[in-house]
Amino acid sequence: MLKRLAIDIVLVVLIAASVGMLKSQSAPLSPPKEGITKGDSSQNEKKQSQPAQDQNKPIELTAADVEMEPAPCDEACQQGRRNLEIQGKLEWFTGVLAFVGFLQVGTMIWQAILLWKTRGDIHAQADLMKEQVRDARESGRQTFSVLKEQADTALIQTNAAKERERARLGIRSLDVPKVLGPESILDGMRPLRVCAFVENFGRSKAFNARAYGILDIVSDPNSRPRERGFLQYFPQIIDEGSVKHPLKLGGFGREFEDVASSGDALLVSEEMIQEIRNGNTFIQASGKLAYEDIFGDSHTVPFRFVWKSVGDDDGGKWLTRSFWLDCRPPSNEQDDPDPDYDIANPN
Repeated sequence: MLKRLAIDIVLVVLIAASVGMLKSQSAPLSPPKEGITKGDSSQNEKKQSQPAQDQNKPIELTAADVEMEPAPCDEACQQGRRNLEIQGKLEWFTGVLAFVGFLQVGTMIWQAILLWKTRGDIHAQADLMKEQVRDARESGRQTFSVLKEQADTALIQTNAAKERERARLGIRSLDVPKVLGPESILDGMRPLRVCAFVENFGRSKAFNARAYGILDIVSDPNSRPRERGFLQYFPQIIDEGSVKHPLKLGGFGREFEDVASSGDALLVSEEMIQEIRNGNTFIQASGKLAYEDIFGDSHTVPFRFVWKSVGDDDGGKWLTRSFWLDCRPPSNEQDDPDPDYDIANPN
């Protein structure tokens, strides 16, 4: 914009200068004087009295000796002079217009050059901006990738910390199975009772702890555990430590005809007890624990133990080396095998 204004000012100055030159050159010159007037009579007489040899010399005249007189100019002469004057002005004006035209053409060429240069600069800037956008996108992807890796790392660390600090309920010990004497009210059946002990061996408290436990008499120690038994609630909060909370197991076993159940015992016949003592059949205690940790996460822990009667017969209720075999699933299978089953509402 400033360049265009400067060019317009230069054009105005040039036009003004051209008009001034036209005015100065179009001023009329004084018409030449024509004719020579005669001198006075005394000079003529003096010249006539000169000797004859002086007549052959050229006559030298000065500006004082002659006087120019303007030639007569009629109306046609005046009109011709005016035409010549107008023609001269037109020639100058035409020259000025041509000069101005050349200046305008030069200005247009200069503007075209500037426009072309500006176009090149704009294209270069556009290419630079595209490159910057690509760099920004690549940087954004790299930043997102780094942030995602950091978030994943933080999540892993958080989960590891939670696993390290959370509560962990489990059963690590059970009492020796107790067989009570036959009762007439039970038609000669003998109650079999088993008590497991729930412990919190984690680093924080467990909340809303509950469990299902059940006793079975099975012919195969690898039988599938039963996890739907009698529901039992523990203290609302189970502190971390060595305190053991008893879990009394009842039974629903119906694999054998002479097996019945009650709420806290499994009713078996004398013959069935002898089969267990001889190692032909097995007592299975199974179920699952449920609780929440301090982080609000819920956990379900299945358990399964099998009583094996082995060893020597010393006259006691069980053989000498009888023991509970821990048959719970590996740690990577601790999730609830039946996600649609609600431990608090089995029906």
